[in-house]
Amino acid sequence: MFEGLNWRNAFKRAAIFTAIWLGLVYVMHTINPKFFQLGDSRALLSLAVNSVIFFFLYALFFAFIERRKARAQSDAKGKKSKPGKTAEDGEELQNGALKGQYNPNTSRKKSRRRR
Repeated sequence: MFEGLNWRNAFKRAAIFTAIWLGLVYVMHTINPKFFQLGDSRALLSLAVNSVIFFFLYALFFAFIERRKARAQSDAKGKKSKPGKTAEDGEELQNGALKGQYNPNTSRKKSRRRR
């Protein structure tokens, strides 16, 4: 479950998002100091604990997002380079490599006229 995770980029993004969150808390404190009371030590301690918890939750979230992106890119590269579809000789094309793909040479109007 945790294999293939890119922790370095996840920690970078988590640090950025945690800093943004702390900045927003500070801005909200300056706007409304009664609601966001950061003056006492108990509030600062809870803010520090919350920021550490958010940092690790963000890191876990972004690590899974990065792995998902990497898998999607590798799947897209694998689909582009399938053997047989770009063959210049007709042998591989006749063996059903194009089975199920759209054929631009057919028209539905033609089949309606024949009926």
